[in-house]
Amino acid sequence: MLRTICSRSHPGEMLSEKPQYGINAAAVPLTGLLPVYIRITDISDDGYFKPTEKVGVNSTLSHLYQLSEGDIVLARTGASVGKSYLYNQNDGLLIYAGFLIKMSPNKSKLDPKYLSQYLKTEKYWDWVTVNSMRSQGGSILCLIFSQRITLLDNCHPSPLSSACYAG
Repeated sequence: MLRTICSRSHPGEMLSEKPQYGINAAAVPLTGLLPVYIRITDISDDGYFKPTEKVGVNSTLSHLYQLSEGDIVLARTGASVGKSYLYNQNDGLLIYAGFLIKMSPNKSKLDPKYLSQYLKTEKYWDWVTVNSMRSQGGSILCLIFSQRITLLDNCHPSPLSSACYAG
């Protein structure tokens, strides 16, 4: 059972670090020990890693763009602006591309699964539609942190948190 709303916060107040743009590198055929590259086109409309063909990235900086448990990447521009993916360790080691923004929720303030579900709501998509038209080039990086997310008092990591996004 959901309890009362306890706060409305900007996403930036609930992150463990500043949002990060992905690596600016070309996709290459996946061979040898190259890490897998996740691009906007590899994220399904319902938020899963579903590449038509896995590709790699060959850069000495790749390790700086590796996704970790709880990370969410968002498409920051173009026709897919706003589309998101919550990293799943079952997808393997993933390096996120330059047209994605990585957000790392502070798990003591915001459950990544709650944020992931919020990024699939009609309210969020209505906001993306309006604000991506207002921003230059469709990039919503600066605007996304002006929106407030409603937090329910049991949506912090706890045995009860699954109630917030149970479907």
